[in-house]
Amino acid sequence: MAEQQWCYQRFDHEGGRPWCILPAGHAEPHYPDINDASFKRRRLAPKRFNPEQAALRLITREKGVKQKIARLSKGKGEACGSANSPERAPPRAPRPLDGKAKERGAAAAAADREGPNGYVSSKSMAAKRQQAGEGFEAMQLKLSEAMRRAGWLVLPRHGKGKETGHFIYVWQTPLAEACGHDEGQAPYFSSAPAAVRWWVRMKGKRPLSEAAKEEAEHEERAVVSEGTWLSDGALVETEVPEPGLFESRYAAKLLQVDVDRALVEVAAFTTDSGDGPLQVWVDVGQVSPPPPPAPPDYFEVVCEAADEAPATPVRLELFHEGGWWGCVLKDSRCSAEGRLELLVHSERYGSERWAGVDCVRPRWRFLGTAWLAERYGLVFADVEPAAAAPSAGSASCKAPLPLHARGYPAYESDSQAGSACGSSASRGGSPWHSDVGEGGKAEGRQTDVVLETCDEAALQSRLEEAHAQLSSELALVEQARAAAQHNRERAVEITREARRLFSLARSAVQVAGGSLELPVVFRADPPMVP
Repeated sequence: MAEQQWCYQRFDHEGGRPWCILPAGHAEPHYPDINDASFKRRRLAPKRFNPEQAALRLITREKGVKQKIARLSKGKGEACGSANSPERAPPRAPRPLDGKAKERGAAAAAADREGPNGYVSSKSMAAKRQQAGEGFEAMQLKLSEAMRRAGWLVLPRHGKGKETGHFIYVWQTPLAEACGHDEGQAPYFSSAPAAVRWWVRMKGKRPLSEAAKEEAEHEERAVVSEGTWLSDGALVETEVPEPGLFESRYAAKLLQVDVDRALVEVAAFTTDSGDGPLQVWVDVGQVSPPPPPAPPDYFEVVCEAADEAPATPVRLELFHEGGWWGCVLKDSRCSAEGRLELLVHSERYGSERWAGVDCVRPRWRFLGTAWLAERYGLVFADVEPAAAAPSAGSASCKAPLPLHARGYPAYESDSQAGSACGSSASRGGSPWHSDVGEGGKAEGRQTDVVLETCDEAALQSRLEEAHAQLSSELALVEQARAAAQHNRERAVEITREARRLFSLARSAVQVAGGSLELPVVFRADPPMVP
């Protein structure tokens, strides 16, 4: 009779029954099922002593050693000959530990001393990694390649062997250390599934910059900005340092970055000879990635805010002749088609016009890692937004949208237009709010002003004090700005001189048969926060 053959399929599981007990070649799943709730790994809790127990154990041990020595001493017993015999055998010294035993004892003592609260210190991790030896690389295969690239480490906890031992899973990153209960320590997990679940959950929680957190008013709407935008060939927006173009921004293509300057190509302008688009060098601080689109309820929010606090200006940008020009919101109304229209005013050029919301956008401030819109808080966006269906142009917008803005959808809905126009619908047909004439001034507008009685002398005194304080603060600001500009120019000069020396050093190294890379300090940095 032939002997029965069994499957003996080894499971990739820690601590459980490692063999399948079904006959060889079976069609059904292996048995036992490691996914069964009753099939759990049995693990003993680590034995730890509190300081009082450890001290008592040490005292008891020392007391026993002293008693044993006393029994072997002269006049204290007959264990090794007569009590008065001079040929009494001396007490035996404890056997010295070898090198490996000393290292294991020191590492265990350090782990118990520095990590008694369940977390692994850096010294303990280094000791465990050194003890792992040749099997360290094999331990790392217990996690996926993506987690290994992200900085995860698998360290031995106790036991020997990849299948029978127990392990800890540590993520060595500043974010993981900040999540630990104690500052500077990284949390660890005693099972791979728990580590994977925690890592997946933490991937969705990206840290925001401290400056962005302070100014954020609607953090639930924030989306982290990823990638680098200051690279050759990137699509950007830039200011053109030419008379008559102040407070305007145009779409451009970034061609080259040199320390604190950038060469951009502006498609809205051509060269004097008409050969192609205008290429001009600008300051890096005048360049930024294309801003995100306005949130769906942004114009509703700013219209309500303008009604509540008319003295506080709401700054926007209007698309005109291929660029975005700075302006201030003055009024809003509902058109005959039921769409929201805004009356915007240019403080520099003194002109006004009515425009649809698809030709107006928030005046964004780029903070390096975030976009800040007035009266809205922070809005994060990717520097290269996904392409979307082109938005329909407004009848009041005579020029087409720039290339970088054509992919943004127009956020308009009936509810938004109705609610936004609700605050100004009663004023839209009022004789005090007629359309703007050719001279750029509103005709037939009436303003009610309420004057309060006050002491003119006290008011004059307060105005003089405020003016003096403002003058002193402006002087300090100018001094700081001049010092910063001087330091920046000096740094740029030193960097350029170092570049010249670096070219000579690279040539010498190449002649010798080597290679020399450009140091990090010479590479272009993102612009500073204005």
